[in-house]
Amino acid sequence: DVALTGIGRIRLTRLQEKIEDVLLKNVTGDLIETGTWRGGTVIFMAGVLKAHGASAARTVYGADVFTGLPPGNETLDPRGQSR
Repeated sequence: DVALTGIGRIRLTRLQEKIEDVLLKNVTGDLIETGTWRGGTVIFMAGVLKAHGASAARTVYGADVFTGLPPGNETLDPRGQSR
């Protein structure tokens, strides 16, 4: 197992398309991946920006809690949608 991301090729392709759409439409801002795991998707996003000559203009962030998410709270989310 050498993959640094668990999202798979199809989702990576979709992510690339979305990043390219942001660049094409000149949407301002940086990129973030939440739930980073091994950082492969962050590396991929940085690579897409670099391939388009846009890496100097944007920062790519990776964020993770490193311990998993706390259990849901029925009071805060009575529909049971929290995880």
